[in-house]
Amino acid sequence: MASRPLIILGVLIPFLMSAYCVFSITYLFPEIASTMHVSITALSLAVTLSFIGGALGGVVIGMIADAYGRRIGLAASIVLFSIATILAGLVNNLWELYVAWFIVGFGVNSENGITYPIIADNWTRGRGLMGGVVQGLYFVGLMIDAVVTSLAAQWRLAFIIIGAMSLLFSLPWVLVIPETVKRVGITRVNYSELFSRDYLLITIFGTILVALAFLLTIPLVSLAPTYMRIMRIEQLSMWLIILPIIGAFAYGLAGYLSGVFGRALTLIALSVIAIIASILLIITSLQHAISYSMALASSQWGLVLG
Repeated sequence: MASRPLIILGVLIPFLMSAYCVFSITYLFPEIASTMHVSITALSLAVTLSFIGGALGGVVIGMIADAYGRRIGLAASIVLFSIATILAGLVNNLWELYVAWFIVGFGVNSENGITYPIIADNWTRGRGLMGGVVQGLYFVGLMIDAVVTSLAAQWRLAFIIIGAMSLLFSLPWVLVIPETVKRVGITRVNYSELFSRDYLLITIFGTILVALAFLLTIPLVSLAPTYMRIMRIEQLSMWLIILPIIGAFAYGLAGYLSGVFGRALTLIALSVIAIIASILLIITSLQHAISYSMALASSQWGLVLG
């Protein structure tokens, strides 16, 4: 069995590369939209499709991991999201990008889904902190994307570089991951216990909470830089560095607090903060929409009078 430091790196690096891939589109929306002659709204559907792909990938690759081992599941997911990111740089139209990004989500979410049980099995003390640190890598990947996309000559090259780096840096670490103790084969994988009387409510409410959390964070993180650019936020470059750092720190802090105060209390407190933040986001969005509409109406009225 690999040493603990190697296992930590084996967990962190592939997870980081998965975030690196799925958020690589974040800073490329304007360039892709301009090249393909489509709107940002049409392009943002790729994020939704990555969600759908992620839901399917988590189940399909998760079953493969349970049946034949975690290493096989992780290797499959890494190859999928890395190659799909490379292919995104070779697409000719929006529909091909949709397909590529569906596969990116399929692979990324399955990698993440396999990683969490590895943490649960290999960390008894500091499990919450480790889980929080791992989730904070979403924002670290986002910051790396900002650097790479700013240095790449154009968006196609950025996708190819990001996908190739992910494949190169992630795949070797699969070998240090502790393997599943028992491999049952695909025909004997059974999840009926999740829907038994003892676990049904946990399955339902856990799924709802996770879905709501991802519906808020992933689209927000993916689309926020583009909309902040449209809104002409002052000192945007600074905010695009500060906000991911805050996000990464917050995830680690949340994991630590769950170990100190318990998961239930921490979850309730964070849910309240999330609800407040969501309300403020809605209010801010409405104010911007109203201001934009008034400016547009004024310009149109000026044209009429002119």
